Amino acid sequence: MAEKAVAHQHLAELFNRWYVKPLEALKSLPHGDGGFVALATVCFLYERYAKAVLTQAGQRADEDGVVRRFAQDFGTNLETAQVFWKVMRNGLLHQGMPMQRERGRQTLPRWVLSGRFHLPAQLVSQDGRHHLLVQPWLIVDMVVDLCQASLPLFAQNDSFPWADIAP
Repeated sequence: MAEKAVAHQHLAELFNRWYVKPLEALKSLPHGDGGFVALATVCFLYERYAKAVLTQAGQRADEDGVVRRFAQDFGTNLETAQVFWKVMRNGLLHQGMPMQRERGRQTLPRWVLSGRFHLPAQLVSQDGRHHLLVQPWLIVDMVVDLCQASLPLFAQNDSFPWADIAP
């Protein structure tokens, strides 16, 4: 039992060093400028977390499963979760900007990031057009909390094993 506690403490220390402290530094930048990079970072952390949770529950850990889990974890509807995943996650992690056109044809909802929004992600209709409103820091804080609460599960991954620091 003591060995598990030491291993968990080590995971927590590494998670804090590699993710929590850098995200806190981004949060301290003026004008909320760190929100973009922080959001991109927690997109891949959330994906790792969600896939681990889904796998442990015996559910499919594909994109559809992750998006459904996102809707559940963030208290939003499936349409908002799907738009967030296409626009934010896929855009930021594949091209460094939220996606606005899918395969050059389908126009996706415009996006707005603001620390003033009260919900993590919300799809609204304005002037006959959909807009994705994202409060990056609510998402960042929630993802960090989810990961920290599940670190042993989060760290179990045969394809992408948790790293360590060389002596």
